[in-house]
Amino acid sequence: MLQRSDLRSFLNQVHFDDPVFVTFTLKQRRQDYGFLTTDRMRQNFRHFSNCLNQRLFGNAYRRYGKRLNMIVVEKGGSDGLRHHQHTVIDMPARVQFPEFCRMIENTWVNQTLWGYHQIHFDRPNTELGGLEGWISYITKSSELSEPPVETSPVHDPPRIPDLANDNWREVL
Repeated sequence: MLQRSDLRSFLNQVHFDDPVFVTFTLKQRRQDYGFLTTDRMRQNFRHFSNCLNQRLFGNAYRRYGKRLNMIVVEKGGSDGLRHHQHTVIDMPARVQFPEFCRMIENTWVNQTLWGYHQIHFDRPNTELGGLEGWISYITKSSELSEPPVETSPVHDPPRIPDLANDNWREVL
């Protein structure tokens, strides 16, 4: 079975030039769609990712597969916590931190069905262990009932740990 330390080692190998830590919260229920499910949460983040990449890279996103490097870990729901997603998003060099935060917030709240206005942004700092400390924090739960989704750079498809078979499988 896949161990938490193996997952952390794998996630720590993903390269980020300028990581931004973002915690997104989600609406738990919508009048027209009912309650939030894991599938809807994943679909919502995929839509957010597509919109943000399109906004930052324009046609190069679709034509050449240019995209932001991201890691997302889903939390909440069954354990009584509000559904939320911890992420690491690689900020492009041409964008300043405040502008990037505004882009993310605007895309999350205004272009997704389930995006909730409560978003937390942070930058790596040595006091909290940097990127490794954040990855340790977001993978801290006692069990991996819902495996985290890892979105790889450019042409690699997203993969998640397949806990039953002790390996990784692609997400479509």
